[in-house]
Amino acid sequence: AQKAINGTYALLLDKYTRGILYNVGDFRAGNWNWFDKTNLRMMGTNKMLNTGNGDGAEDPRDWLGFYKTIAYANICIDRIPGIDDPVFSSGEKKALVAEARFIRAFVYFIMVRLYGDVPLQMDPYDITLRPREKMLTVLDVCLKDLDACKDDLPLSYDDPTNRAVRATKGAALAVMANMNMWSAGFDKANQQKYWTQTAELTK
Repeated sequence: AQKAINGTYALLLDKYTRGILYNVGDFRAGNWNWFDKTNLRMMGTNKMLNTGNGDGAEDPRDWLGFYKTIAYANICIDRIPGIDDPVFSSGEKKALVAEARFIRAFVYFIMVRLYGDVPLQMDPYDITLRPREKMLTVLDVCLKDLDACKDDLPLSYDDPTNRAVRATKGAALAVMANMNMWSAGFDKANQQKYWTQTAELTK
């Protein structure tokens, strides 16, 4: 079970570090002097079809790595609870499943910020090619999923090599707050609800 979770993290790491994807959130936060970095300018202004030149900037256009990570997470969520091992406690199972749910929600949050509406795939065995789901619907599903599992995540890890690497309850709360603020920017009619939820999450 732990190896399966590690594999899911590895897929996300590979996708996030293959090109310049890790810069996207910072670039979109304000004005930058792009100098001659055309790819960074295209990423920061959401013109991803104009990226390229062989430095990995074209990678965010490929959704495969994201959905492979989601597929691994879905399988972990489905299979881990059924593992029959007397030394594998219920609490350990819940914690690993919560990590998988966190990874899945985090990936969807990355995707909606890049692409807006995206297909929502929560069933590990459904091979239907689904149409794009509304961004706010995807975020709402992820918020509910994180809310249901956040208390199963640890506050920290005894092993220092896991700190700031694996999901924690604090990380889940931070992602949920960020999702709420993102939703508030696109759902003006319900802004106050999202702001209130963010305030509650960050107390």
